[in-house]
Amino acid sequence: SEADLSDGRYLTVNAARGTGLVELGLFYSADLVSYQSLMTFTPEQARAVAAELMACADAHEAGAAGGRA
Repeated sequence: SEADLSDGRYLTVNAARGTGLVELGLFYSADLVSYQSLMTFTPEQARAVAAELMACADAHEAGAAGGRA
């Protein structure tokens, strides 16, 4: 997944299956500087992270709709 952020910033996120683990990669660039991070999760941890992201996205949408779900 890729996103053009404000002020010329850019974010790429990817996930891959490893040897029984899920790898999450983040690449962020801004002002000619870039940062890269690789995190490894168990399947259970990856599900927990995904659930938290979904809960935050759902709450954001509900707030943007004036609290209506």
